[in-house]
Amino acid sequence: MENSTAPAASTTSIAIRYGLLAGLVMCLLSFVIRLLFTDPANPVNNVIYLALIAGIILAHKDYKRQHQGFMSFGQGLGLGLLIALVAGVVSGLFSYVYAEFIDPESVTNMIEGMRAKMETEGRSQDQIDTSISWMQKMMTGPFMIATVILGVLFWGLIISLVASAFTKHNRPEFE
Repeated sequence: MENSTAPAASTTSIAIRYGLLAGLVMCLLSFVIRLLFTDPANPVNNVIYLALIAGIILAHKDYKRQHQGFMSFGQGLGLGLLIALVAGVVSGLFSYVYAEFIDPESVTNMIEGMRAKMETEGRSQDQIDTSISWMQKMMTGPFMIATVILGVLFWGLIISLVASAFTKHNRPEFE
């Protein structure tokens, strides 16, 4: 009889699957949060990273299930970063579409909110104008997408480092 075990999925296929899932959940949460809370500095905005945490942990479990329960720290870290990259691209594209087509006033409202915050902090008008001009440049299409991707990659690195430390299970050396 032939042993019919399914081949283990590649790291890339697992990362794409869970990255897309995490990215879509992040977009959904972000959309709901933007509808309910208008303040961009509201700590509720960080709830979207729970989707990234869940995506990375679930991917680690799936990877280990398909590889006889083994996953090194490096494999877990790489898997987590690939998931963060995919989720970041999805979230970045969503942020661009949202700001450009769904709610074009959101960027203006966010910039005005930041201006008011800087004024209450007592910053000079020159500092405020410089900050606002940089924000306006960074809130355009390609820069917005890149900023979101880099932000999600940064948090994906932190989450992956911690998650990989707990979910790793090295294959015995002399097996």
